[in-house]
Amino acid sequence: MSLPRRRRPSKKGRARSLRHIRFAREGGVRAPLPLRLARRAVSETLRSAGRREPLDVNVVWVSAPRIRALNRRFRSTDRGTDVISFRYDADKEFPSPAVSGDLFVCVGRARYNARRFHVSVEEEAVRLLVHGTLHLLGFTDYVPVEKKKMWRRQEGIVRRLGFGDAFPQI
Repeated sequence: MSLPRRRRPSKKGRARSLRHIRFAREGGVRAPLPLRLARRAVSETLRSAGRREPLDVNVVWVSAPRIRALNRRFRSTDRGTDVISFRYDADKEFPSPAVSGDLFVCVGRARYNARRFHVSVEEEAVRLLVHGTLHLLGFTDYVPVEKKKMWRRQEGIVRRLGFGDAFPQI
């Protein structure tokens, strides 16, 4: 797997943007939505959280066996999942305000969830990108109260991106 290179500096010698969102695919999977919409989902999630810091995010579309292997290796859970986020802080003692990390999104699980919740695959992929980006921002869904807050925020962002609310009871 190789990720696209970062943007080259502009003619004036400075970077055009402090936001780098790169996309890649592993195992022959195809991205389930247009690149522009995927980029918008990540950017809108950051904007909704009021984040203006530098950003460096890699989104990798993966197969079910690959995400299961990642889950087993890094979370000690031998089962599939839909999205895994890895946030990178250069210094754990003094974390950076910059958002830097990787999102691994399982395309097969996005398709499965879309059928299960009666939404388009595109909508479900947006939901997974928003969900993963919220994890990069520090949101968690391991405790019921925190999960409810995170999912409310997630569904609000998904609605702003032009999709419905698949979980109106939250």
